[in-house]
Amino acid sequence: MRQLRLLLVLATAISLTLVTTAAASADPSPDPTGVTDSRASAAAPKRSTVDTRLTLPRPQAPRAETAHAAKAKKAKKAKITKKGGKNAKSSRVVGKKKGTWRFLVKKNAKGYWTIVGNGGDTLNLGAVKKKVTLDLSKSKKHQKVLPGLFLRVKDRFSLVRGGAKADEIRGSKASEMIDGRKGNDTIGGAAGHDTLLGGLGNDSLKWPRERLGRQRRQHRPRGRVRRPG
Repeated sequence: MRQLRLLLVLATAISLTLVTTAAASADPSPDPTGVTDSRASAAAPKRSTVDTRLTLPRPQAPRAETAHAAKAKKAKKAKITKKGGKNAKSSRVVGKKKGTWRFLVKKNAKGYWTIVGNGGDTLNLGAVKKKVTLDLSKSKKHQKVLPGLFLRVKDRFSLVRGGAKADEIRGSKASEMIDGRKGNDTIGGAAGHDTLLGGLGNDSLKWPRERLGRQRRQHRPRGRVRRPG
């Protein structure tokens, strides 16, 4: 009986030893060399690959161009340069009744020229280095714009730009923007809803008496006006 009991004790001790060894192999101790076991790295949580940085929308450039500037880009160019006609009968014609036009007057322009358009066009005399004298309301005859240059304007402009000297430009019935640019200019409005820009220099902006009187009547104060003092 004693031998049988000893055998049972030895069998129990052996079974406990086997169980402890199996548990130790399932949960290995950390490697003292610092090398990570592949099984442990697989069990570790993965780092997210999604970029969580804040992405701002790309700023858009300010839209500085006006409706007239956008329309001028599509306009056809017509240059008034070098020699034109010898007289009014042989006048050179630029432009047409169709489309939008941008007329450029060069500093070497001479002779007789006729500008034809359908309204809303541009007349640019910015390259001229002499005094410009132009009345946009006169369309039946040629007028002396520069020494040696005569223009007949059979068009209505939305924008007129003067030259570098003391220009004299008067508007027409159309609603025009007249820019005198450099020089001591004299710019006159007309019956249309005009915009007058003097530019650089001591400029003079004039309006017709009828329009000035109408504006005064519209802005006449009501009631008594208190005077200072």
